Amino acid sequence: MKTRKHFTPLLLILAVGMALTACQKCETCSYTTRNTSGEESTYYFPETCGPKYKRQIQRETCETTAAYFGSTCVCTKN
Repeated sequence: MKTRKHFTPLLLILAVGMALTACQKCETCSYTTRNTSGEESTYYFPETCGPKYKRQIQRETCETTAAYFGSTCVCTKN
């Protein structure tokens, strides 16, 4: 019986730990530009999920591209 008392909390901690690591963070970035006629066009990057460095790469790409076109990048967390 003593083994079972220690085993149950260990399983609970393990289950919570796995659930927290399975949760992925996702982000979608976009920027809006105007053409010579004054019409706005919005460009969306694909949703990126996973580690922070992957999302940061997309954010930096969006910011660089938007700056080239005189716009700003907007990223939203999903």
